[in-house]
Amino acid sequence: MMIIIGGIMYATSAGDTGKVTRAKNTVTYAVTESVNLMRSKVAEVQVADRVKQLDELFGLARRSVSLAAGSALKPDAAIFPES
Repeated sequence: MMIIIGGIMYATSAGDTGKVTRAKNTVTYAVTESVNLMRSKVAEVQVADRVKQLDELFGLARRSVSLAAGSALKPDAAIFPES
C-alpha cells in the first residue's frame, strides 16, 4: 500500500526536490519493512517447525492452562503427583 502511495507522491511531485525525496523515502521504507516482515515470517515458521520436531523427539505433549473465570491453576498431576 505504501509503495503505491509513494509512487503517487513521486508522480505528483512536479520536480520539487523535497517532495521527490519524501516519495523515494516512502517507497524505500515500504520495501524495507516488507522484506523485514517476510524475514520475520520465515523465522516464525522455522522456529515453529523446530519446536514441533523437539516435541515429537521428546514426546512432550502441549499442556494448556484454562484461565476461565473462577478456575484455579492446578499443578499437572504427571509432574507433581499428590502425596
